[in-house]
Amino acid sequence: MIESLRISNYRVFDDLRIGGFRRINLVAGRNNAGKTTLLEALFLLSFGHPSATLTTVINRGMVSSNLPPNAIPEVHWKQMFAMLDRDQAIEIEAHHASLGCLRLCLEMAVSDSTEVHVRRGDEGFSIGNVSDRMLKATLSRNQNEHIRKIAVTDTEIHMERREEPMVIPAGFMPSGGGSLAQDAEQLGEIKKQKRDHMVVDALRTIAPKLSRLEIVTTTGTPMI
Repeated sequence: MIESLRISNYRVFDDLRIGGFRRINLVAGRNNAGKTTLLEALFLLSFGHPSATLTTVINRGMVSSNLPPNAIPEVHWKQMFAMLDRDQAIEIEAHHASLGCLRLCLEMAVSDSTEVHVRRGDEGFSIGNVSDRMLKATLSRNQNEHIRKIAVTDTEIHMERREEPMVIPAGFMPSGGGSLAQDAEQLGEIKKQKRDHMVVDALRTIAPKLSRLEIVTTTGTPMI
């Protein structure tokens, strides 16, 4: 059982410290307070591998079938860092009743080599350089460090094989479904009808500072 938790530079948390966990815990708070982020952090620490970050974006509905692998760093990984600051590593640290101190560090990494992957397809060749598109996870446990990396090219995701089991058996069951791309498409239809102000007014009941909603496609997939 986890007894205490510290989260730094992950999504909405610059620095969060929680103690006094029990076998069953109820987490409550306003919208965008970080309830899902807290659960994600526990899941990432339990898994101890950067590929778990792809699971969290699936649970958040941040997946598009048209999203190319080379968009993952901008669309998915960048969103994980507080204030979108990828220069500061994400740190998740917990004290477990039987496992002791567990610490996971997630950071954008640069490859030591200029490794280039070339893939031949029906329409020709595609070349991707993974030197600046890599997420590294360092898991510290019992004074031992395990480093795992996940990298992307223009066409592929490269993951190291993970043979050891999860650090802590865990599951993550999101309450919602759908995708952000679908939400953006629906908002686009509402904007065409010039009724988007009704959506903004409704959302202000839970987010009073909201001024407007816009759709952006700079990452290759529409997002609100």
